[in-house]
Amino acid sequence: MKILLVNQKSPLNRGDHAIYIETLHLLEEAFPGAHVTMTFSDTAAGRAAFPAYAVINSLDSWAITIDPSGRECIASPLQRLADIIRLTLFVIDYRLTRQRRRWFFAPEKQAFIDACASADLVLGCGGGYLYDEDAPPRHIFEEALSFIAWHAFVLGELLIPLAIGKPLIMLPQSIGPLRTRLKRRLIAWIACRARFTFVRERESLALLHSLGCNRRVMYMPDLAFGLASRDRECAEKLLQSASLDRSRYAFCVGITAIDWGAQQRGFQGQAAYEQSLVACINEIIDQGGAAVLFAQCATPLRAWDDRVINHRLQLAARHPEHVYLIDDAPEPNLLQAAYGLMDYFIATRMHSAILAINAGTPVMTIGYLHKSCGIMREAGLERWCFDIGSVTPADLVQGFNELRRAPEQHEARRYVTFAVRAKKVLATLLRMIARQSCNYPVD
Repeated sequence: MKILLVNQKSPLNRGDHAIYIETLHLLEEAFPGAHVTMTFSDTAAGRAAFPAYAVINSLDSWAITIDPSGRECIASPLQRLADIIRLTLFVIDYRLTRQRRRWFFAPEKQAFIDACASADLVLGCGGGYLYDEDAPPRHIFEEALSFIAWHAFVLGELLIPLAIGKPLIMLPQSIGPLRTRLKRRLIAWIACRARFTFVRERESLALLHSLGCNRRVMYMPDLAFGLASRDRECAEKLLQSASLDRSRYAFCVGITAIDWGAQQRGFQGQAAYEQSLVACINEIIDQGGAAVLFAQCATPLRAWDDRVINHRLQLAARHPEHVYLIDDAPEPNLLQAAYGLMDYFIATRMHSAILAINAGTPVMTIGYLHKSCGIMREAGLERWCFDIGSVTPADLVQGFNELRRAPEQHEARRYVTFAVRAKKVLATLLRMIARQSCNYPVD
């Protein structure tokens, strides 16, 4: 059994890394002994994190790479167009002949189409990468340019296997918002032709239904729920490495932040969001607590490096000596154990909320896409979710004080139990779908 797992980004985003770990556990349970190939944008980090698996370049790494200074390097329009034409020719030729031929001189590009052609089953990795980042295009020409520039390479990992007749299953996704007509149609085409599409919150389910995708679509919790933690002693050492002595403080609050303004050019509320976080940090310290800023995402791309915004927040705090920085994010199991040592958690990174919930820490979130509040609602924590575009210092301070007065989040703990059971069901469903789609033997 050969499985191609597509649309991985970088394990240096430890939230995504948690999904990848649990996905591989799921596949080991569903298909023991299967050969799994993974596509990564950051292949070096992918190979370091998963040395036992075959790791190849994802399609989006053909379009955009990161230079040593942390800046994006975009392939020329002609190069991107040439790649799209060759991929199209590969699809046509393979459908007609079922033969694998060499379409690319670069071995890292040829590896992708070879993996597609040899795969028995293709799985779209769970996550939140199927959405539009910018405002709607003003005209069809701008929309076509946007598609050639970027979207073709993100969606291509799902489109190409489907186009050559490979069975595709979409693992738990967040989908949307979708602002361009072309992308809405392509994602509808993918979801309607996939063997199954799993989504992790009701907003994505409603969006697919609005696109006419009513069959073979099912709700399934995010795979990171139920991740196992490392031992407490290792987590204590991680906090001590940042010179944090928890015994000095009445309580400790873990925090993750995001530079959404750098990632989303149309977002104008970054300064107000950071002011809200600083106001809450000052309130925490005034009450005798410590603020612990975790860099859950520390990729080479500066806009996605949480250490940058964490340092800004520390400098802006009234008493920065009580703000601690965990700059070197460890692997997710240890990071989750450290979150479990916090008394409370304020999460902007969505998976930091999930890891904190796994660890039993009371959590409130600041959502930057509908996935955040959607998943919090599924876990029974909707009242603890604020919107990044409208949150104010008063909102966040009041929310934190209410969290301290009512820290028990029993609904979230029950949801983790449900999510663990759901993953066992998902393994059974994957075996059943594989049996129907590619003659995989099921006991």
